[in-house]
Amino acid sequence: MGAPLLDSRLARAASLTLLAVLVVAGLLANLGPVGTNDIGFHLRLGQEIAASGPPRVDNHSFTAPGVPYPDHEWLTQLGLYALYALSGVPGLAVAQGGLIGVTLALVAYSARGPAPLRALAVLPVLLLSFDHSEIRPHLVGWIYIAVLGLLIERRRFGWMLLLLVLWANTHASVLLGVGLAGLACLEEAARTQRRLPLAWAAAVAVLPLLNPYGIEVYTLFFQISGNADFVGEWQPYASNTWQFFLLLSIVGVAGVGILKHRFNPFDVVRLLVLATLSFKASRSGVVMAIALAPSFGRWYGVDVARWSGRARLGVTALITLAAIALLGVRWRDGEAMRLTLDHEHLPVAAVSFLDRHGVTGPMYNDYNFGGYLLWKRSEQPVFMDGRIEVYRGAPLAAYHRIESAEPGWEKLADDYGIAYFLVRPERRITKALLDAPGWELVYFDYNATIFVRAERFPALRSLDVISPYGNRDPKAISSAIAEMEYLVGENPLFFGGYKVLAFLLYKSGDAPGAAKRLALYLELHPAGARLGDTQELIAGLTKRGVWPAPS
Repeated sequence: MGAPLLDSRLARAASLTLLAVLVVAGLLANLGPVGTNDIGFHLRLGQEIAASGPPRVDNHSFTAPGVPYPDHEWLTQLGLYALYALSGVPGLAVAQGGLIGVTLALVAYSARGPAPLRALAVLPVLLLSFDHSEIRPHLVGWIYIAVLGLLIERRRFGWMLLLLVLWANTHASVLLGVGLAGLACLEEAARTQRRLPLAWAAAVAVLPLLNPYGIEVYTLFFQISGNADFVGEWQPYASNTWQFFLLLSIVGVAGVGILKHRFNPFDVVRLLVLATLSFKASRSGVVMAIALAPSFGRWYGVDVARWSGRARLGVTALITLAAIALLGVRWRDGEAMRLTLDHEHLPVAAVSFLDRHGVTGPMYNDYNFGGYLLWKRSEQPVFMDGRIEVYRGAPLAAYHRIESAEPGWEKLADDYGIAYFLVRPERRITKALLDAPGWELVYFDYNATIFVRAERFPALRSLDVISPYGNRDPKAISSAIAEMEYLVGENPLFFGGYKVLAFLLYKSGDAPGAAKRLALYLELHPAGARLGDTQELIAGLTKRGVWPAPS
């Protein structure tokens, strides 16, 4: 009798160890770099909240000054600013992974079943989190969703009320929390035939109003979602993506779980709400996976417990190894373990260019850049940033008209007195500005372009040949080389610039110079070695005896 019992204990210990490794792998896979634009306005507002309390109106833009601003994330912003003041960007990068690690641990705990069931509950959360793992208040919202699921399963309604009050001052997803908590109270009332759960339900609806903005905590979601269709995370996953099929799988498994047990209409309503949100906005997919984890334990815990110990250990091991492999891929691609700002997603070098050359005045900035600008150029009001609730209406409509280069965009730019543009290369307005009279391209890199009014900034060097889309005059090779040398001088980390230079120099007959620039490109961007055009250039340089380039 002793040996089987010992084997059982060892198998359980091994399974729990693997589960812990799975959670830690998820934590490390999301440990930096900091690449979300929104962190900028969160830090800026957190600093102001520390000095003067939650804001009431916007005073950070020139397009919506004085507009009422219900800052539904004020408490999280205060915490993020305190963290940044203590530990800088590395602290934010560590917190990013840490918050997701806590979420995964809570999901594993809330599933309440054998280790493989817990691992199967954690895996979809881990996979879906990669698309939205930026250090922002929504990560705290994920933790609240997980904690709420635990409290609902254990019918800890008093603690649930306290959670919702904190949630209402931290993130606008409290509306979902109120819905799930209220549904749980109604379910308890139906189950017990008592009136007390109805009182809990009323308290669930009222207590979140204990925030600086009152009832607006319930209307914010609709203000944002009704105007955010152009934002990636508010768009659904395409039907041909693996994320879409993963969401379908979660819904299917949940549906089978509901059918396996005595029909519960509250489970059906809960699943319908979560599934609808998930298929409307990609940001909600991970929320559904988190919220359903306790129910999976209830639905499938007994079934998985019937598996043999070897089968349970094997499934847990496979899922854990998959998580470790994902960590390896993210580490290889530079998406993990870098406790720095992500220069490839944030306009770090472009903003440095503006500061270095004294470019000031009213600007049209990309939506994705507004938060970073509020953080790094706090003295310059922005056209808009990620706070859609502030800009809905005329400012947001103007932003879209200009960004899409609709007829009349020039007059709009004149009406707002725009002195310069800071926009992403892929925007329609970027291509329109290249041909627009009076505007000059003065800077670009992998994620940003800068155009200025020629008469406002006559001292700035204009890029007349090169552009984000290639050379405007293929015959002007020497001019293109000179302009690109200037550009990489302005941004020594612009790895794409070195690659363009390598091709230009090779075309001009300067093979040694091409080899040196290509070596710089690969030093900054090793993944570029796998690209076909890079391989072709390396073959040509090798044939001429100048590759590998001398150090």
